[in-house]
Amino acid sequence: MKTIETKIKNLLLIEPKVFEDSRGFFMESYNYNTFKELGIDNVFVQDNISKSSKGVLRGLHFQKDEYAQAKLVYVLRGAVLDITVDLRSQKEELLCYFRNRSNEILSELAIQYSATDFKRKASAFNRGIISSKETLLSSLLQVSQNERWTSQDILECVLMITYTNYVVMLEKRNSIWEYDYMSFSRRIGELWEPFCKLCFTYPLRGIRPYVPPLFSNVQRELTTEITTYIDQLNIQPDERLKLKGYYDKVWGLVTSGEIKLECDLHFEDGDIKYVVDFKSGFGSNEKGNTNRLLLVGSIYRNIETELYRCLIFVRSTENNNYLTTLSSSGLWDTTCGVDAYTRIHRFTGYDIYKWINENIDWMNDFSVEMREVVARKQLEEYLIW
Repeated sequence: MKTIETKIKNLLLIEPKVFEDSRGFFMESYNYNTFKELGIDNVFVQDNISKSSKGVLRGLHFQKDEYAQAKLVYVLRGAVLDITVDLRSQKEELLCYFRNRSNEILSELAIQYSATDFKRKASAFNRGIISSKETLLSSLLQVSQNERWTSQDILECVLMITYTNYVVMLEKRNSIWEYDYMSFSRRIGELWEPFCKLCFTYPLRGIRPYVPPLFSNVQRELTTEITTYIDQLNIQPDERLKLKGYYDKVWGLVTSGEIKLECDLHFEDGDIKYVVDFKSGFGSNEKGNTNRLLLVGSIYRNIETELYRCLIFVRSTENNNYLTTLSSSGLWDTTCGVDAYTRIHRFTGYDIYKWINENIDWMNDFSVEMREVVARKQLEEYLIW
């Protein structure tokens, strides 16, 4: 019997000695002393046998801490494709996993799209690699529930899976359709928002998500409130109708349709409902978005049945007139750069800024080809979270 080491620590292939002749064969599948001589000092106390039909996908869970188990897996008949991800050291193994998965996706897309159809191919690739991340996260969350992971263990594993998925997504998307500085900087900013939101999805404190109200409901409640007030006034009927008509005209000026009160994030902390908008930065064409946020902030301010607070988290520390307008409006509380991370830490109980500094290293984590592209096009300045 001999062992073959793999790239993953403590993951070994075991080749037993098989004694075969015309009658059949004999082999020793397990011997504690032999295993110990090979460096496998585990006592296996339980045997399970499963039969899988061709094409069946099975997930093999692992246990942590006091529930830890070593596993000895045999294939009694046929063959098995065994995919292992090491969630201990995480980064290198996850990068390898997503790169292998991305190569599979690209092979499939090569059949569906021509070389000149790079835009649709890039979009299809992004969907495929994101789907692979969601599949891995689903498996991870099932394992974490069964094995009683702490909230911090879950969050940190989710952060690493998401970051490594981003690294490979950027690499392979660039191989299909090379980034210029504008599309690259915009994409890095787009990825920042959902990454930060993970702290709110898997919080270490007791904050809760809530569903934002519909503008039509807010409008109906305010209309009822004002109509009731007008009906109680000691004025002539025709004057009441005139006041209601003026009120309808005001609504007509505000909107010709439904105003979306949904922002990037909505959560409750105690008695306060927070409305959050994430911004990578404020560009020179933010006038329309600024006006929308002012209108949305004003509507939330005037909802008296609930206590709302509107927040803006900005990745960049740069400032401009649009951000100043929102900050000075009294409707939105804005924080930028490190201050935004500090605020996220206070709400969620997790220091994501520390995690980013300790784990995110775009240039070293990128493939050699991607590093060359980033250096050649001077894109490194955009890789700051």
